[in-house]
Amino acid sequence: MFRGVGLRKSVEQPVLDLNFAAAGALDSRITFSRGTSATFVGSNGLIQTAGNNVARFDHDPATNTPKGLLVEEARTNLVTDSESNTYFNATNVTQTATAGTAPDGSNTAIAMLETSATGNHTLSKWMTISDNAALCFSFFVKANGRTDGAVEFYGAGGIFNVFDLSNGTISVGTPYSSGTDGFGGIEDYGNGWFRVHCGLTTVSGDTSGTIQIRVRDGSAGSYAGDTSKGLYIWGFQLEQGSFLTSYIKTTGASATRNADVATMGPTTGGTELVTNGTFDTDVSNWTASSSTLSHQSGKLRVTSNGGQYAQANQNFSTVIGRRYRVSADVDFGTSTNARVQINAGPEGSTFTAVQTLTGDGTASFDFTAERVTSTVILHLGQTSSNGEYQEFDNVSVRELYPFEEYNPSEGTMVCEFERVGNTAYDYVWSLEDGTGEESMVVLSLNATHVYFSHRAS
Repeated sequence: MFRGVGLRKSVEQPVLDLNFAAAGALDSRITFSRGTSATFVGSNGLIQTAGNNVARFDHDPATNTPKGLLVEEARTNLVTDSESNTYFNATNVTQTATAGTAPDGSNTAIAMLETSATGNHTLSKWMTISDNAALCFSFFVKANGRTDGAVEFYGAGGIFNVFDLSNGTISVGTPYSSGTDGFGGIEDYGNGWFRVHCGLTTVSGDTSGTIQIRVRDGSAGSYAGDTSKGLYIWGFQLEQGSFLTSYIKTTGASATRNADVATMGPTTGGTELVTNGTFDTDVSNWTASSSTLSHQSGKLRVTSNGGQYAQANQNFSTVIGRRYRVSADVDFGTSTNARVQINAGPEGSTFTAVQTLTGDGTASFDFTAERVTSTVILHLGQTSSNGEYQEFDNVSVRELYPFEEYNPSEGTMVCEFERVGNTAYDYVWSLEDGTGEESMVVLSLNATHVYFSHRAS
């Protein structure tokens, strides 16, 4: 759920500003897909479901503030009945279904009430898991006579986190029994609801463990229960991963939310570098070589004089290291082929790229400039007979702006970045959700791309 801004080193204004939080809709240049439904928090603060291939624009559940486009990796909820009052094994508690309004607005909250017995008051479930893997267990909880509780995982390593709903805090415990990398958190979902979670990396060689929810009387874990007191609970989720993701509802079996995939560009922008590429009235600014140039019904006709590489060409300014896109329409004439060529390689080189057409169509390709003055060439091939011709129109060269794609398998964003020579720009990309709570950070660099990874601040 990020706003992306691509910046050039020496330009104050962004070359691309995608303010998903403000827009609440996809830019028309972005294509989006996700092979399953998925949940998000709507503008009313309730959990809602988006259908297959529908983008999610998330909101803060407590304040209803827009957070932007929600893009997540694929995850599976291993809990097979995420809203059931019979899924967990109860110890000194009762579970009553349809006991109140859940975070999705439905009457599916579960009342977890203490019995009068003395001891721990818990719900627990043995689970098959992956060994030596990060796991995250979460659920939604609301005070119901008690404001304190705990969430725990044990059996393949362990972690025990205590939460206090009266002030919305959680104390993350130290992993035990050889578990490592413990984590946890609590998020306000409004109307008294919170989402709490705990997680760790499990022990190598151990493929089973237990998830547990506890009611507590202040700091006391074991005590004589009060049958009128407990917690409301809802929306249980156990997923493999080192951080929490959006809720995945299950009914009778585990369920998978596929990855969100939003793709864009690279996009063209900036100043048109070709002068008179539409030939509205004449063929000025183009130079003939082994050819005669003429204006024919709003197009440029290149007619061969019988020499090699009959052509029209034009020089334009480029910046070394930057990417550009060239395109041109061809109204096919009488020579064997029509070619659109770019000379942008090192000084002294013949050409950088060329595309050949043998019929009507549009030539379009990208190139990296390796000189400060490049040339676009419209020609008839190496040889052509006297009088043979081709016609060209809508000739364009524009710089490519740096935005490529969200990685569909890892939930990361990959964007092309600019460089001058061998020096990368100091500040290439800034991504944030507008609250300072989430950010994207540079993961690694190579010659042409910068890779980002999600991180909670």
